[in-house]
Amino acid sequence: SSPPLGGGSRDLERQAARLGAPRASDAFTEDEHASLARVVPGYMDAVRASTSLRQAVSVEFRVQSEDAEHENARLDASLLVLSTLRRRARLLANMPTSNASSATTDGVRVQVTSSLLPAQTSPSDSRFVYAYEVEITNVGADEPVQIVSREWHIEDEDGLVESVKGTGVVGQQPTLGQGESFSYTSACVMKRIRGSMRGKYVVVGQNSKRVTEASIAPFALVPPGRASTTRVNDGDDEIIDEEDEDIEALTRDSSIKQ
Repeated sequence: SSPPLGGGSRDLERQAARLGAPRASDAFTEDEHASLARVVPGYMDAVRASTSLRQAVSVEFRVQSEDAEHENARLDASLLVLSTLRRRARLLANMPTSNASSATTDGVRVQVTSSLLPAQTSPSDSRFVYAYEVEITNVGADEPVQIVSREWHIEDEDGLVESVKGTGVVGQQPTLGQGESFSYTSACVMKRIRGSMRGKYVVVGQNSKRVTEASIAPFALVPPGRASTTRVNDGDDEIIDEEDEDIEALTRDSSIKQ
């Protein structure tokens, strides 16, 4: 008999919904689509008809096998499907849902908010550009602190991670007295529509020369949709915006490139 596929598909559907994907199949890569289409003949028809992924898989593997050879082939196919479903659900489960984050380390607070840039995004070219706005504030350090370097880890929904390190931020190494902030905007480019970022800034106390790594908490890189935009402030979550924009309309708009 085939492995139980219902649990794998339900897990994937839950994770896709958590991240604002209209359908579980929207979370797959082109290679995964092709792989599933080879072993589930009705898969692409189900995708085009917006049929539940769980339903399409269940229909295929409920059919009685004709002989031992067919049974073995179906077993291999079901194992491939189950592996694909579980891998995709696991990758999505590790992604944050909010496009904003806040973290305070030794009196240095880092707040970040991200947004998709439709005018610079081209889905047909697998190019998705996200801007992120950063505010770094000395909220409690007992001395001025200087931001000397940065380190970012950018992960897409395929689990591919790119690390970026550099001196300062946007060409500067600002020094912040108590209560002072420094803000800037930057951008990153991904090949997939969803992902996340996290990282750290290295800051140095100007009197003590103490080196601190100020954490940048994980935040989502997601298109406008069902994922919430949350500004976290002093431990309280405040929902700023929860926009339910049509992702298909966004994709049409984003075909224009600068």
